[in-house]
Amino acid sequence: MNENVDIFICAHKPLLYEPKDTTFKVICGKDDDVTTEKIDIIREDGYLSNLGFCELSRFYHIWKNVELKAYVGINHYRRFFDFNGNSAIEPLPDIEKIFENGTDVILPDPWNIGNIALNYKVCHNINDLGICAGIIKDKFPEYIETTEKVLNNGFFLQGNMFVMRKEDFNEYCEFMFGVLLDYCKIAGIDYCSDASFTAHVQNNLGQYIKYGNGIGSKASYQSRICSFLSERLTTIFMLKKFDPSKWKTFKQIDRFEGDNGNEWK
Repeated sequence: MNENVDIFICAHKPLLYEPKDTTFKVICGKDDDVTTEKIDIIREDGYLSNLGFCELSRFYHIWKNVELKAYVGINHYRRFFDFNGNSAIEPLPDIEKIFENGTDVILPDPWNIGNIALNYKVCHNINDLGICAGIIKDKFPEYIETTEKVLNNGFFLQGNMFVMRKEDFNEYCEFMFGVLLDYCKIAGIDYCSDASFTAHVQNNLGQYIKYGNGIGSKASYQSRICSFLSERLTTIFMLKKFDPSKWKTFKQIDRFEGDNGNEWK
């Protein structure tokens, strides 16, 4: 079962849950402190800034360097799909059969955050989102209508988690990196450099940090620019590419450092 499926766990630190099913593969940086007992590890060369892109740096390596199976999935070192409905990550269902029965994509349950553009303006730098919308208009005009609808509504796919067919994953990456790498060029950011993302935020601090003393007030957090943008772009891509009636959604399980093995959020 699931011989034609790979689910990649994007990591930059030790996993908070290590699956036993070898359908899962870990992808991390070449120097990251990540070890496993049962499943394979792919160590990537860090071409894109992990600070600026977070899990998207792993996506890029998978897209460019890994021989993909028919179905490609993404989880995170602390985020997994609740396939069983009981906060247990394993056993995995027959993912191929889910697709054979008419599903086009597997996604986490969507959120409603009121208004995506307003939420981004409050939490980050709205100019970044505007740059991406302009790139989409010039480079991916078939996405304009969906982009406008998404930015003016609250429907939101958080976490960049999915399982989809290989050809759809390739199309997703063409769109995602077609927008984000152009964004970096326009914003004057070296997309390979953590320091460049940090400097960009520091040089525009008032546009990124507006209030409070929580995590959103930290320059290191705001430097995850392309990761924040990517969740909005993922929402746009999924709504444009797939009929929502052919989505299969599952609860997203989050585990946090300090939880014991049974405490999932």
